[in-house]
Amino acid sequence: MAAATVIVLFSASSCKKTTNNTTVVKDSIFYSSWTPLAMQFDNTDSVYYQDFSNSRITSAIISRGAVLGYFGAVGSGDTTISNASEWAAYLGVLQQLQVGVLDLSSFYDLSYSNGGFLYRYVIIPGDVLANSSLKNMSKEQLNKMPFTDIQQALKNAQTSPGGNRPTLSSGGSD
Repeated sequence: MAAATVIVLFSASSCKKTTNNTTVVKDSIFYSSWTPLAMQFDNTDSVYYQDFSNSRITSAIISRGAVLGYFGAVGSGDTTISNASEWAAYLGVLQQLQVGVLDLSSFYDLSYSNGGFLYRYVIIPGDVLANSSLKNMSKEQLNKMPFTDIQQALKNAQTSPGGNRPTLSSGGSD
């Protein structure tokens, strides 16, 4: 992939499952693939939205874990990543969770085909957060962290001694 800019949004299961491109193990961290946004307009609420279905977004994840969202923009040969909370005030970006669904909405059409963005989200189980350097951070603080800092903290959680050693998985929606 060429370059991208990313923005973070926050929100936050357990079973073993194998699909064509993803192996999910109990207490695993899930990184979705970068997806070109294709937002639809909702006349009722006058917002653009896109839903991402994923069975890993459980009530336990919503209440005790985290789901962080990032925007990416391709350009200039570099991937630029920034968290969504930085853009929320300017573009009215909102990430809402319900069991099985992440709903992304904005006052503006952020669709990739219109010169918009790529989007990815990271699902972090509560026990992984509790066993990482992120354990004392609020969801608001996590939302403001750069993607690379989140990756490093979660990598360290995987390699730290004792407790569960979650695996990283990636792929499309479930």
